[in-house]
Amino acid sequence: MKKTPKANPKLAFSHVLTLISNRVRWQILAELMKEPGLPCIIIADRVGASDANTFRHLDLMREWGILEKGFGNLYKIAERFRVPGEMSLDLDVMVLRLDTVGNG
Repeated sequence: MKKTPKANPKLAFSHVLTLISNRVRWQILAELMKEPGLPCIIIADRVGASDANTFRHLDLMREWGILEKGFGNLYKIAERFRVPGEMSLDLDVMVLRLDTVGNG
């Protein structure tokens, strides 16, 4: 019998820890929060990382369900994690504020 995926699955705590442990991932999320629907090459340029490194981070976050890849290979943050009216993500176990990226 095939399992039906949950409509709103929780992000594993280990994924949250891995997510927040890397500055490039924070920067990627901040860029996508400011401007959803960006291609890898633009994101890489904005965060100052190589295309390959950026793609690796994007692919990992997409695998976890944090990001979605749409038409034209444009990345955006999954709506279920966005906090309306804020530059924050609700990661189930914590809220990640992205308006402080680069401030220390």
